[in-house]
Amino acid sequence: MVYESPVRKASVRAQYEPVYRKAEAFVRKEMETADPRLHYHDAKHPFEVDATAEKIAREAQTAGRVTEREVWLTKIFSLFHDLALIARSDKEGHAKLSAEIARHFLPGLGLTRKRDLDQGCKAISETEMVPHPTLETKWQNPKSRIGKFMCDADTANFGQTCFFRRNRDYLLEENRLYRNQIGEQESLERLLALLAAHQWHTFAAKKKFGVQKQRNIDRIRGKLERLQS
Repeated sequence: MVYESPVRKASVRAQYEPVYRKAEAFVRKEMETADPRLHYHDAKHPFEVDATAEKIAREAQTAGRVTEREVWLTKIFSLFHDLALIARSDKEGHAKLSAEIARHFLPGLGLTRKRDLDQGCKAISETEMVPHPTLETKWQNPKSRIGKFMCDADTANFGQTCFFRRNRDYLLEENRLYRNQIGEQESLERLLALLAAHQWHTFAAKKKFGVQKQRNIDRIRGKLERLQS
């Protein structure tokens, strides 16, 4: 169990909140150059992931598993997790590139401790979709606490009612930006494999998103059965 006094929490907040505000402004500025064909990874995406990651981290903090410092690092680095893809359209290996952007620019925004930079950049790198060891799909497999908060926030729509709308946004992005045409049946099969491989990495995300994720899986299966009948 981690216990921090209110005085300690206030001290940490005073140290990291100014960095967060500068990082937020920096990312908003970077978003001005975002490709308009990015319908899924749009200019709102980093801030949505940031807000969800903070909620997950705060719940872990309430349970005594996370420090105030880790919550603020989650907030700061979540803003950068897709920056290479959104601002620069670098798709392949974009998590690693996003971590490099964060490591390069954050010291100038006031985050200079090597430990902070190492932890945050490792977490960003862990958001990369990598080949699943047994299934023909990709997944995220974070090991760090901050990486787990970030990955659960990044895939939160898997367990939300907006899942199918966001998937349409993703398919539109793939088509317009990368010229990847995906038919309905293939898309549904990919989604089913993706959700089957996906895991929640925190209790908070499983509790909040688990039921709706199963409903989404059931709906995909129903759609596939109708297409194949």
